[in-house]
Amino acid sequence: MSVRPVQTCDSKSSNLSNVIAATTGGALTGYAVKWLYPVTKQEKADAFYKEGMALIKGKCEKFKFNLCVKQIRPALWFIMAGAFAGFALGVAHNALKTDVKT
Repeated sequence: MSVRPVQTCDSKSSNLSNVIAATTGGALTGYAVKWLYPVTKQEKADAFYKEGMALIKGKCEKFKFNLCVKQIRPALWFIMAGAFAGFALGVAHNALKTDVKT
């Protein structure tokens, strides 16, 4: 009497690796968005920003000062939002994926 398995585990079709890759990609994208997102009105209304702009008035350092403002932004929220979006896309991709074996 031979035993035939009903279902075999195929290591090539791992769904977890897709979710991990999508989550990592989302987190990296979120960190990049931190630097690409322009300085907001709330950040421009901050006393730190106004003092800094008064110090560099008339100089071509405005770009560097805006980078400093972006540097003090908390990166955690951007990374977490990107990771959550990547995780959701990875799970959705695995849920909607159809494997057709011939």
